[in-house]
Amino acid sequence: MSAQRCPELDELFDAVVAGSGDALEHALGCEACSAVLEEHRQMEKDLYRVVDPLPPPDFVQSVMTRVAEAPVPLRRELTAGFGILGGSAALAGLVLARDPQVLDRVGLAFARVLVDGQAFVPRLLSALVTVWDAAGFVGIAACSTLLFGSLFGLKRLSGEPTISEA
Repeated sequence: MSAQRCPELDELFDAVVAGSGDALEHALGCEACSAVLEEHRQMEKDLYRVVDPLPPPDFVQSVMTRVAEAPVPLRRELTAGFGILGGSAALAGLVLARDPQVLDRVGLAFARVLVDGQAFVPRLLSALVTVWDAAGFVGIAACSTLLFGSLFGLKRLSGEPTISEA
C-alpha cells in the first residue's frame, strides 16, 4: 500500500478513462486500488458477455392475434357511450343554467336562417368568392387533404369491422 491516501473511486475511474493522472499513478503502486480496478475490469468483461434475450420471432403476431380475438366487452362500450352522453348533457345543463334564454336565441337564429334562406345563399356565395380571391382554397384543400388522409389512415389501421363489431 502506498504512503498517500487512496483517491475516491470517481477520481480513480476518471483517471483510467483519461489514461493518465495522479490517481492512475497511485493505482499502479497501491494493491487495494489495483484490486478495485481489476475487479471493475472483470465486471465490465462479464457485462459485455451478457446479451439481452430477444423475444420469439412470432411474438408480435401472437399478441396481435390474441388482441383481435378478445372482443371489447359490451359493458365497456356502453359505459363509454353513456359517459359521453352524460358529459354532453351536463355541459348543456350548465349552459342552460348559466343563461336560460340561450335556447330562445338558438331557436330564433335557426328560424332566421330558414326564413332568410334566400339571403343566406348569396352570402355563402360571397364568402366563397372572398376565399377564392384570397387564395384560401389552397389552405382549405391542404387541410382537408391532411384531415381526410389521417382519417382514412386511421380507418385502415383499425381494420375492417367484423360482424360481431358492427
